[in-house]
Amino acid sequence: MTDHTNVEIPSASVHLPINPEGSQRLEDILAEMSDEKNLGDDFSKRDYFYLVLVGLIIPFILMIWGWFL
Repeated sequence: MTDHTNVEIPSASVHLPINPEGSQRLEDILAEMSDEKNLGDDFSKRDYFYLVLVGLIIPFILMIWGWFL
């Protein structure tokens, strides 16, 4: 091993203090996010139209416009 690796190994084994309140809150947030009733509704046809418009059609028009300038 090189000296650089020997220097990094001890720093990786440093024990950080654990905040039990923060970790419990994180567990609560993750549990709430994994619940399927909190995921929201699927996209509607209108949402898909806007996504296609903004993501495909408008950039295509701008590329064509930029090509002819």
